[in-house]
Amino acid sequence: MASAGPWRLPCDRATLLGFAGLAAPEVNVLVEAVTVEEPVVPQQGCVFGGWFHPAQAAALGVAPYGPVQGGKRVWLSGSALPDRVAHVQGEAAVEARLAAAGWTILRAETLSLPRQLAALAGAERIVGLMDSALHLLLLFDVVPARVSILSRGLHRDLVRPMRPSRRPRA
Repeated sequence: MASAGPWRLPCDRATLLGFAGLAAPEVNVLVEAVTVEEPVVPQQGCVFGGWFHPAQAAALGVAPYGPVQGGKRVWLSGSALPDRVAHVQGEAAVEARLAAAGWTILRAETLSLPRQLAALAGAERIVGLMDSALHLLLLFDVVPARVSILSRGLHRDLVRPMRPSRRPRA
């Protein structure tokens, strides 16, 4: 079996594993096809669109959220992402208004994982566009904040639409 030799996880992934109390494994990357007697394929832990295995959720939820701090509001921003990533038109103006109203603008990609979690911990309100910054919430033991996820207008098969509330007619 040909191998490219030992490979180490990038620093951010090693940090994530260390945060969960796991050591970053040394991995050998295969550079040619191999034959095995029996492949081992684990059960899928997360299904895009709404299912998450409880054991996976419990394993990830290791960061203490801490007590909710009244008035702490966090906007999960994507404005610092590279230009090759789709940006939201007018996001800078939205962020300026939120900041003026006392919201914390969290650009997760500019901070280490521990600092990202510290910025979110204790928030009473968390709002962001549907994107990967929301994955941070999976790392908390609980998230008692009111969380609002704003749609990016993705295809309906990727996102379960929420049914409008039924209000009695006056």
